[in-house]
Amino acid sequence: MGIVTPPSKVLVTGANGFVGVWVVRLLLEQGYYVRGTVRSEQKATYLKVRFAKYDDKLEIVVIPDMLVATAFDESVKGVQGILHMAAVVSLGGTYESEFSYNGLRHSLTALSAIVKPSIVMTENILNSTLKYGTDVRRLTITSSAVALLQPQEPGYTYTDKDWNEYAIQEMKEKGDKSAYHIPYFAAKTMAERAAWEFLRFRAPDP
Repeated sequence: MGIVTPPSKVLVTGANGFVGVWVVRLLLEQGYYVRGTVRSEQKATYLKVRFAKYDDKLEIVVIPDMLVATAFDESVKGVQGILHMAAVVSLGGTYESEFSYNGLRHSLTALSAIVKPSIVMTENILNSTLKYGTDVRRLTITSSAVALLQPQEPGYTYTDKDWNEYAIQEMKEKGDKSAYHIPYFAAKTMAERAAWEFLRFRAPDP
């Protein structure tokens, strides 16, 4: 993939998140045009007010349901870079509401609340980019150190070959009874794996 320099346009998913807001700010300060995605008009308004001085350099797109397969189809068009930062984060340990996936309502468990949506969003942005991101030169997916950090003996050296198999196994065995942080750890691990699998089997040759 190529280098994306100002004044290129960069898509930032989850632009209202803690990390996302800082990334949007840095991109704008460096002269990039930014297209950010959020889930609601309220969050869109927040960003527009926060970065009002940049005027037309910031475009906000509201995508209420990023789990729909076509959610990012329009957003990836006409951008040269993509930073996929949207994430599902819940550390409350309870999942008693519902979420929407492709128009259907599902009762929430840790698996359906965090793990599956994280994987689906990653696959959606990759599929949309492959289909419609004809101008995209670089795509970056935000993962986490927790995708590889699992209990090891003192002095163990982690490498890019490590995966957090512990979190995945805990989810399989205990489900919602696992420790509050385990679903997030498992989600980050499996979402990054999905990205690598996509690169291996579906991405076009460089």
